Amino acid sequence: MYKLKTIFRRAKTSVREAHAGNIKYFIIDTETKNGKIDWNKVYNAAGREAARLIIPESVTPPKESHVKAYDPSKFIRYIFFNTIFSILKNMQMSPDNIVIGLYDPLAKSADVSPAFLKYCRHLKVVTDFPDKYYKYSEKAMAEYGAGIIISDTCYSFESCNVIIAPFGMAGCSYYPHNALVFDIDGICGYSVTNECIKLPKIYTRELPPRVSEAVFAAALYERARVKQIGNVIPKFMVINGRKMSLYDILANVPQPLVKSNIKIIS
Repeated sequence: MYKLKTIFRRAKTSVREAHAGNIKYFIIDTETKNGKIDWNKVYNAAGREAARLIIPESVTPPKESHVKAYDPSKFIRYIFFNTIFSILKNMQMSPDNIVIGLYDPLAKSADVSPAFLKYCRHLKVVTDFPDKYYKYSEKAMAEYGAGIIISDTCYSFESCNVIIAPFGMAGCSYYPHNALVFDIDGICGYSVTNECIKLPKIYTRELPPRVSEAVFAAALYERARVKQIGNVIPKFMVINGRKMSLYDILANVPQPLVKSNIKIIS
């Protein structure tokens, strides 16, 4: 009888309280049955938060479960920008010698663009929606005395020594071969990935195994409004799967470009 009870015992799901600093959150513990998670129980335990759960890496809920993993992409992009600002701030080069190119086809980063003019002589933006940039160009002119040069072709990046692609370089066929490139996809340039973001231990003491600190950081920043987490600057960035410290990136900043070769991205 004992063996039968063991075989037919239902997988248990429970909820417990945990803390990250002074922030309270809840952990759903669930057992697997025949190697599978009962996602209906997870959904019921999560309630209205089921569409934004922080789930251990390598675990993917099925679409029909209505359980979704928390999307940290907006936060990652925010840290991506902050890391670039930190690098630009620490460059041993006059802003007069820096020309930045921002590749933003859908104009989703228009509001961030004026801040780059603090660190460069010119900011060149390539976008398919120039109208969304006009008011920010006026703001830049008022604050920094320089407008934003807007174009719809990547050929305008020819004189840039820094290229920034917050949504990836796909669709951009040309850029200077020796420019310092920051590419959120980490293919053509340096990126911030989940592994780059590490939290102070006060936030991770009760964090379950295999949970990404980056995803947890995103939830703390966006949902719990722990705004100081937005000031976290990674110690390294990633390019083609390789880690590179910010110090090493700074050591390889290209000098001002006079004539630049064009690289075609295949």
